[in-house]
Amino acid sequence: MSHYARDDQDFQRYLRTQERAYHSLQSAYAERQNTLLHVVQLIVVRQHAFFTDPSQTLQPLLVKDIAEELKLSPSTISRTINGKYLEFSQHVYELRHFFTYRSTVGYSQDAVLTAIQTLIGREDRHRPLTDGAVVTLLAKQGIKISRRTVVKYRDKLNIKAAHRRRQF
Repeated sequence: MSHYARDDQDFQRYLRTQERAYHSLQSAYAERQNTLLHVVQLIVVRQHAFFTDPSQTLQPLLVKDIAEELKLSPSTISRTINGKYLEFSQHVYELRHFFTYRSTVGYSQDAVLTAIQTLIGREDRHRPLTDGAVVTLLAKQGIKISRRTVVKYRDKLNIKAAHRRRQF
């Protein structure tokens, strides 16, 4: 066997190895794209109210919910949505935006934040609502959260405490 024939066989073996690696990579990429497509489709189904009327709040949705429905691990779903965006109605949303936490009564964190913001937005500026008063008013709407949670959410919304919002 000549030197060139052996080199040719080695080269052919190398090409076959590289071709298998290419097909494996291509298959993994197609599967990743397929997973992303399924995740986005489920987000659109679960957050349908938001997509039909963007003034609606997001429904409670966890990564775990999507993972269970697609029979994948939550870490796979998390990696799938990480750094991915969805353009809708002249807005670009990070896919993580559509995953909200549930409060103890089944409302999404987004819905509770909106309710707190609405209550404080309507308050009498001479007698602003205390955190305890917000808890009471939310309870009348069926949203049962603690005063500490109101404080945390108010801080998240960059809303000052009642004594700092008072206007004389």
